[in-house]
Amino acid sequence: MIDWRQHLQVWRRAYGSVDACAGWSITTQFVHLAGLLPLFPRGSHLVQLGGEPGHEVPVTLGLKSVAIGYCRVWGPLVTLGLALALTRGGLADGGGWTGAAWIGAAILAAAASVAAWALGGLSVDARAQRLAYARHAQYPVDVARLPGVHDLVWSRLHPHVSKRAAELAAARHYPKTTSPEELWRDVAVDPLVTEAEFLSGALTLARIEWRLGSGAPRRRLADLHRAIWDNLRVADPTLLETAARA
Repeated sequence: MIDWRQHLQVWRRAYGSVDACAGWSITTQFVHLAGLLPLFPRGSHLVQLGGEPGHEVPVTLGLKSVAIGYCRVWGPLVTLGLALALTRGGLADGGGWTGAAWIGAAILAAAASVAAWALGGLSVDARAQRLAYARHAQYPVDVARLPGVHDLVWSRLHPHVSKRAAELAAARHYPKTTSPEELWRDVAVDPLVTEAEFLSGALTLARIEWRLGSGAPRRRLADLHRAIWDNLRVADPTLLETAARA
């Protein structure tokens, strides 16, 4: 009698490596069958490619990583199974909608398998933004996905960015209604401000506050993030050059 408990192993096994940047990527650990087939996601982590085992940074569960983890393993198996069923099992012999549905399912499974390998990367802009975040959050990852990011990054970074914003604004005229705590937003979108370190800090703050926000304020923070990024990519063109190689 087969003891399925020997096959249903709850070891840590990572699938769905995506969003590689500067030697790091996002993976998701799954409950798996026989050490090969991912069943249920347990959590996502930022891992160093080729790094020491166990050196992982927890991040929020990544739906992209989960979907790709499933598709890279199950996609080829489902495609093969459907192909065998169609050619040897006669699933398409009935014709009509039934046969077309099975053929369509096989095509979709094959397409999902290919897409899972083709769509796991990041654009150059996305990698460059992660490199900017890493200047203040240590790791080249979307800071919105770091648990406890308010306490770990925002509380330390906000005073520094606010102080530098006040210094940069001293020789310029900004609305008097702007509070000292919010002045950094006006300064960061000023096209005359070209200090890359300040702009990368402001970009990081905007992304963190976007995560903590909701509704209309969150949409405004997304617009703020885009405007700061437009300034930063002009102020520090080497960031994009580095990201193209990352």
